[in-house]
Amino acid sequence: MFLFFVLINVTSINAYCFSHRYDLALNTSYSTIVGSDDTYPKVFVSTPLTLGLNLDYHYAEDSYFSSFMSLNYRSIQFLNDSKNNITVKNEGNKNDIGFKYYLYWNAFDHIRMIAGVRYLNFYYFQSNPLGYIEVHSDFGIIGNLGLEYTLVKNESMTFSLLGLLGASSAFKVQTGYSFDVEGKLTYRYAKNLSLTGALGYAEFHNNTSNTSPTTESSQGRADLNLKLGLQKIF
Repeated sequence: MFLFFVLINVTSINAYCFSHRYDLALNTSYSTIVGSDDTYPKVFVSTPLTLGLNLDYHYAEDSYFSSFMSLNYRSIQFLNDSKNNITVKNEGNKNDIGFKYYLYWNAFDHIRMIAGVRYLNFYYFQSNPLGYIEVHSDFGIIGNLGLEYTLVKNESMTFSLLGLLGASSAFKVQTGYSFDVEGKLTYRYAKNLSLTGALGYAEFHNNTSNTSPTTESSQGRADLNLKLGLQKIF
């Protein structure tokens, strides 16, 4: 009887369409922080083009729901504000590590609804009385909602557009908002192996208040990302 029960359960598990996909990609990014405070009416600090790594995992159990996890890393450093002649001192975490976990629901034909969380470093500037700007960081969380629309899908290629809105929270900055847009391309050139590419833009708006350890400012960060990599399907 026990053997019969086990066989029934194994058969029911195999009836699902399990899919495991792993992506490894190089990420080229460019970031800016733009804003103002009581000392500087205009601030524009940016990074050089920075290389990083992305490791993504996709899991689908059936045709309706799937999950996505992503771990990313880059070494980040902000340059002096040459537009406004302001010296910048990097006081934040130079190892920028982030993590995403999203759930996808295939709600309609070609449309997937998305809900999830993202953990990342919030980079923000603070004026120093000695006449320069310090860039600090604070690890925080973003809750995201959005959708993905598939424009092209055939045996060899998939192209989709993704949009996300989020509410963000961290200890040293005020509660804020974010939005992301991304175009993603997957091209299958061998069995269970594909080339992947993505171009994305994101903004994070988190002001600081006149409370320790920050002073009052209005600012936001923008990221431009280009990813190229390989995807393996199991």
